Amino acid sequence: MKKTIFFAALMAASTMFGADAGAATEIKDDFTAKIWSYWNVAKVKVKYSLNKTEGSGAPGAAQITTSTPGSAMFLKRFTVQPSTLYQVEVMVKSATPDVTASIGLQDFGMAKKFVKVIGSHATKATPEWQKLVYFFRTGPKTETVQVLLGSDCPNPATLLFDDFKMTKVDGIEEFLDSFAANTWGNWKGAKAKMKFSHDAAVGKKAPGSLKIEHLANSASSGCATKHIPVVPGKTYTLTVFAKTKGLDPKTKISLSFQAQTKDLKFLGLAIPSRSYNAEECSDWKQIVLTYKIPNTGRWANCRTLLVTLGLGTSKVPGTVWFDDFEFFVEEAEEE
Repeated sequence: MKKTIFFAALMAASTMFGADAGAATEIKDDFTAKIWSYWNVAKVKVKYSLNKTEGSGAPGAAQITTSTPGSAMFLKRFTVQPSTLYQVEVMVKSATPDVTASIGLQDFGMAKKFVKVIGSHATKATPEWQKLVYFFRTGPKTETVQVLLGSDCPNPATLLFDDFKMTKVDGIEEFLDSFAANTWGNWKGAKAKMKFSHDAAVGKKAPGSLKIEHLANSASSGCATKHIPVVPGKTYTLTVFAKTKGLDPKTKISLSFQAQTKDLKFLGLAIPSRSYNAEECSDWKQIVLTYKIPNTGRWANCRTLLVTLGLGTSKVPGTVWFDDFEFFVEEAEEE
């Protein structure tokens, strides 16, 4: 989705009234009964409907059908708690090629009047159901947010949304990092020409970020590192925002971790990661990694995650900034 189009749509949609608000702790909607309010760019010919046969887990989905290219979205307001971290998720699906599905958030403050755009997260929809996830923290005066489930369709298309959920989550305060200072370690390949620093002038919400630079053509990669204690059997989510400038378009920007014992010895296990190309991070891009640590086999010895914020190889000088790192745990353990 072109950001200029989507954020223009976010601003325009801010004047629309969402449907009734829900509870602040956990809000769910499987679209079995009705759809939300909606909005679209004026020139787009679009139909909003409740699809009673399609669905992610069971029949019932909110459907956007366009006959001309453009942006369209469902929207709804919810009551939330100030200064709180929330996870928003929805299942998306489209058999039409090149359709972008997105979650957008707007802050309506305490007076239920538009204050600002919080942000958005988008992905290319596929013929199979996939989960789209976004994390956001409300401001000290935020009591209402508006959620926008959007589409950007270069061709006539159909896009489905199902199993929406917004949940209050508890970040582990010790590891929340707005990079007001650099408390991370770092590693780089032997041939890497890289520099790690704190950038006091650049940041997503406020000045302050972690800066990693390729100073010249570099065939090696590097990463910022941080150790975080964990317990097997629990699900952990890590999220950070990244922004790039000047790198090769295909240079990898990543969030990953490695399993270690309490003595920081590597366990040599298959490790998940999430990465984007530098060209996808020309503006602040949220990277999210969720993983349930097994409590069997060698994983049972995992007590530490070595978290890495990575910059891949690049043939030209360039920079990646990381900001607003958050880490939290789902308390429910495996049966």
